[in-house]
Amino acid sequence: MGNPGLGRKLAAGFAGVFGAATLFVGGSALSGAADFDAVVPFVLRFNFISGFVYLALAWGLWSNQGFARPLAATMFWASLIVALGLLWHVLQGGDYMPRTLWAIVARTLVWGGLALLARRVIPKG
Repeated sequence: MGNPGLGRKLAAGFAGVFGAATLFVGGSALSGAADFDAVVPFVLRFNFISGFVYLALAWGLWSNQGFARPLAATMFWASLIVALGLLWHVLQGGDYMPRTLWAIVARTLVWGGLALLARRVIPKG
């Protein structure tokens, strides 16, 4: 990456926007303001909590904080575990929305990318 500071700040902006959107959608679903069919409760709760973690990561990346490295890596692994839990739920015949599968895969990939970026541009703390 030519300018690690710029890449770090762009990733921070992305994490912040993604976190705010996650909180909005998850909060709407949890409060009943938005009607979603076949919600998988553990995935919904995880995604909502993840919104706060995205915001913390955004701040950590923006301000070059060492905690961003392990935070992003931990959330990658947590997302992967939730994705596997969702897969198990689906294989057991549980109700789900297909977009939930795509969303958790996308989140896992995003966290993986953020973890790699944080590892590359933030000094080991």
